[in-house]
Amino acid sequence: MRVSLIFACTLFFCACGGDSTGDSGDTGPSDSTTGTDTGSTIDSASPDSDPDSADTGTDSGTTAGQCADGEDNDGDGWVDAADPDCSGGSTELGYGSTECNDGVDNDPDAADGLDGSDPDCADALDDSETDLCDDGIDNDSDGWIDAHDPDCSSGTSENGYGTNECNDAIDNDSDGFVDSSDPGCTDAADTSELGSCEDGLDNDSDGWVDEHDPDCTHGTAEDNSAFGSTACNDATDNDFDGLSDADDPQCVSGQDDNEEV
Repeated sequence: MRVSLIFACTLFFCACGGDSTGDSGDTGPSDSTTGTDTGSTIDSASPDSDPDSADTGTDSGTTAGQCADGEDNDGDGWVDAADPDCSGGSTELGYGSTECNDGVDNDPDAADGLDGSDPDCADALDDSETDLCDDGIDNDSDGWIDAHDPDCSSGTSENGYGTNECNDAIDNDSDGFVDSSDPGCTDAADTSELGSCEDGLDNDSDGWVDEHDPDCTHGTAEDNSAFGSTACNDATDNDFDGLSDADDPQCVSGQDDNEEV
């Protein structure tokens, strides 16, 4: 009886052990399933949480906006399309090499500022901050310098020849001299190269014209400031005949010094 009981218990224990082994075997597949689930969770989150992917999208948008955001992103004084960096790229990168984009006040005029703040800089590609109408140089080679150049009366740069006879690069009076080199041109605004001693006019209203005017004997222009000193050019009726100077038949030229003969 005791032997039978022991045998029965042994069989029961083995059966329980088998079930335990079976459960252990079931654990393998369960772990595999759990591993698969865990893997799925990681794979699923990976594309959305990739920092490189997210940064790339953000950087691209920011870069494109630098040349169209109305901001001076690199602090060089030039904004968006006015910044040379934006002509070949989409990022404002800082100062350049031209005088109007180098961060230096090249023409010591502190009051006017530098680069983009300097009124003499038309754009960032200008290579001179100097006022071309105040540098003592004939920048457009038309013969007229700074304030004497008509361009400087309406702007800040010398731009070449104009249309007046004294600024058109033509020898209009065929005397061998052109524009500023012609003695008939007192300034670039003169509309004739003919001087006051060769234009057929009594430019100083003394009654004598061109070579008959004493001014043209001793100079190249009729002097508007005053009459001369000779009897026939002093605005006086020296012989009391009611006529003076050029109106007096006794005066052949303004250089005559006697109205009576």
